[in-house]
Amino acid sequence: MLDLNTNWAERLFLGKCLQLLKKPNRMGTREWAETNRFLTSDVSSRPGKMDCMQTPWMLYVMECLDNPEIHSIVGKKSAQIAWTETINNWIGRTIDLDPRNIMIAFPRAASAQKFYKEKLVPYITHTPALKAKIGSLAKVSHKHIPYDGGFLVLANAGTAEDGKSSVIPYVIVEEPDGVKKDVNNQGDGMAILRQRMKSFSDSKLVYAGTPTDKDFSQVDLAYEQSNKMIYLVPCHLCEEFHSLSFDNLKYDEWQDRRIDEFYGIYNPETAYYECPHCLGIWNNEEKNANVTRAINSHNMGWVPTNPSVDDIYGFAFNELLSPFEASSLINLAKQKLKAQVAYDNGHEGLMKSFTNNSKGEAYVPLNAGLNVDELRARRLNYPEMVVPYEGLVLTTGIDVQHNRFAIVTRAWGRNGNSWLVNWTEIFGDVLDYSDSVWGRLTDYIFQDWSHGAGKGKTLKISAASIDSGDGATAELVYRWVSEMSLKHNHIFACKGIGELKFNSYEIFNEPNMMEIGSSSQERKTLAQTMGVNVFPMGAYRAHEEVLRRFNLKGNRDRHYHCETMYGGYEEQILSCRKTFETDTQKGGFKLISGKHKEGIDCEKMALHAAYAIQIRNYTNIHWAALEQHLHVQSETFT
Repeated sequence: MLDLNTNWAERLFLGKCLQLLKKPNRMGTREWAETNRFLTSDVSSRPGKMDCMQTPWMLYVMECLDNPEIHSIVGKKSAQIAWTETINNWIGRTIDLDPRNIMIAFPRAASAQKFYKEKLVPYITHTPALKAKIGSLAKVSHKHIPYDGGFLVLANAGTAEDGKSSVIPYVIVEEPDGVKKDVNNQGDGMAILRQRMKSFSDSKLVYAGTPTDKDFSQVDLAYEQSNKMIYLVPCHLCEEFHSLSFDNLKYDEWQDRRIDEFYGIYNPETAYYECPHCLGIWNNEEKNANVTRAINSHNMGWVPTNPSVDDIYGFAFNELLSPFEASSLINLAKQKLKAQVAYDNGHEGLMKSFTNNSKGEAYVPLNAGLNVDELRARRLNYPEMVVPYEGLVLTTGIDVQHNRFAIVTRAWGRNGNSWLVNWTEIFGDVLDYSDSVWGRLTDYIFQDWSHGAGKGKTLKISAASIDSGDGATAELVYRWVSEMSLKHNHIFACKGIGELKFNSYEIFNEPNMMEIGSSSQERKTLAQTMGVNVFPMGAYRAHEEVLRRFNLKGNRDRHYHCETMYGGYEEQILSCRKTFETDTQKGGFKLISGKHKEGIDCEKMALHAAYAIQIRNYTNIHWAALEQHLHVQSETFT
């Protein structure tokens, strides 16, 4: 029993203790939002009292946020799907009815400040229930907002200090693809954030963002590890369910058969959605109505496609769900057609933006759409180490590792075609110039290669490019190239220039044509001292060209490879993915985690060697002379 004779301070203390024992209010996020929130024109194109039925696909998400048994939620999202307002609803409900510490982590400090100014301040100011709990924002830091029972932290996930600042049960990560893999040399940014939650049995990690590049997108990877839920929408014509797809967004050709500058042969004003089951046509209003009807099914429309996972709930959204005017079928058709026309004209940036922001998917460059199985299926049955009948010139690319040389030798023929003759590795202590590995590399360059013309016909390697970009091996490479130059005219010390600012550079450049940075200048001076020219290679263009050649069909410019090739060849050819982290028009190639890229690097240098001796400029007279030397019939290649 409470003693009524206790003084006021004691009664206040006991009252706070009883408050801690009070059961949390069972009002859910949806009910709280529709009771307490009023949207202004600053944050919504539809101001007024919040109606969660405007975004029905978020109803089950809110139930999962309210469920204490669900500890991890992943959202792989497009634009215009109301994710931020849904999370704001859950935060508001938590602060008001079940207060505890909350962190919202952003990839950059500027993002946190922008969220505070444009989202949080209007939200709290126009929500009396929150304003009563938090009070005046003028008296608090934008990074730390206290309230009875807890605080809200806006953290910069790019700094270890912010990630480690407090022990927090609820962590929300905005745009996780921007979070650093290594924060101040203290580990993965996401791992640091998870450490803040480990002491809570009812913790919750909410992890959402727009995916970026395939194989490098953290949110895409997290979704793949979840139960992978999709939102199934019924057709009002056939009642069959499916997940909305941009493949079903259709349009008619221009009636006057014109080709529009922006949209090509199609008129986006005729856009409609086609049911993949009955081929029935939906207009924009019917599409929106069908999206709303989906909530009448189990889990309010959401179905797991990976049901064996029960500890991570993953949601995939695309912009076709959105009822807002900016996401009408006509406007989405305009975006899709513009992206396709730009891509067809060699500009990939709009296609990436459309894939990420409208389709809600990680981007895979369309001009490198091969996979390992497809590349392996293209193997030919000519024997390794024997130059195919059509091959007339050999070039070699050498990648330098500390414990081995990786080597590709290619045969070149008419029409720009080439055949992989050998892909191998020579192991040894490359850092020791007296090690036999250097002698074996020399022997490799000078060996005779049997030719498919038979009768003892052989070829020699005409040119070789060797990687000199590693500071630990550069001096040794220069020494080898210098010694080889006394015996072979076309051995090139090659340095791949892969930085984005150099991605317009040609595959082959003369040594004095490249703007060299300070660290490279030091190596160049060393090379000059040793009498060696270093040839800068446009690594980005070389990578694109190699992949283009593998992807070609027909009888020109193709790269071939044989079925007896050394292990892991195809995997290494496709070990890098084009990314657009800085330059959305050009991008760069980035190694996929856990992969090796010596194979593709060797191919780039073998291509560089071919460019160095100007195989591209060989005339019919050149090829005829080579064929005569080998007694090969030119009709075979014309």
